[in-house]
Amino acid sequence: MVLRPERSHQEASRGTKSKCATSLIGTMATDELLERIRSIARTNYPNMKDKLSAVEQVFVLQLSDGGSYVIRASSASIDVEPGTHPSPTATLTMSSGDLKSILDGQLDATKAFFQGKMQIKGDIFKTMALNSLLKGAA
Repeated sequence: MVLRPERSHQEASRGTKSKCATSLIGTMATDELLERIRSIARTNYPNMKDKLSAVEQVFVLQLSDGGSYVIRASSASIDVEPGTHPSPTATLTMSSGDLKSILDGQLDATKAFFQGKMQIKGDIFKTMALNSLLKGAA
């Protein structure tokens, strides 16, 4: 697992990211990130499945620094695979670092959207369930 080094007090107070931290996150193995998404989605799914539609919703997580994942979710099942989809319910675009922060519970997806760290194309309202599904433990 790639760990994010601590930022210095000066970097934290200036609100800038360490170049070292950014490069480590950027090089996180695609397989490792995929397994992290799967693990969190499967952990949160039992508490969420009653809130999901019986009709399958397809979400694409498009990483601005490379890679994409397809999440298929319904009240009957959850599936996460690498790749894209021709007509997803919504496509969410963000950096792998911001996705990792969401998965780790350090960044709220709604705040990421309003801060411009995440862009959503498609049905924004259906992505709200995805937020709860992927929210990691703080």
